[in-house]
Parts: sequence; C-alpha cells; structure tokens
Amino acid sequence: MWHCIDDAVPPRPGTYPIKLFTGAEREAYWTGKVWIRARKNRRKSAAPMIRGDLHLLRFWHDGPAMND
Repeated sequence: MWHCIDDAVPPRPGTYPIKLFTGAEREAYWTGKVWIRARKNRRKSAAPMIRGDLHLLRFWHDGPAMND
C-alpha cells in the first residue's frame, strides 16, 4: 500500500519502493531517520550518499522492494 511521507514513515529501516512528485518510481533506503538513495550495485564498504532527486519524495510503499 502506498503511504504519504507526511502521514507516516516506515516502521523499520530497509529498502522501499518510492514515488516522486513527478510520478517516477525509484527505490530508496530508510535509515530510521532519513531517506537515502538505494544503489543497485551497493557495496557494503561504500557509504550511501544523500543526494539526487530524493527531495521530490512524496510516497513510499510498504511492500517488498523492487529487484532490478
């Protein structure tokens, strides 16, 4: 189910499908405090960076993350 970020945030840290204001669907990681962009080829040693179009984040989905 889609949730608006103004109404609720995910209960647990993890990767979630998100929708931007533009309608585009992406994948982002919720740390428990902030959203960070999920990388497709993420290495554990590489720290994720907060950047890109996440300022447009509007909705998040409580289902499983997309596996592209």
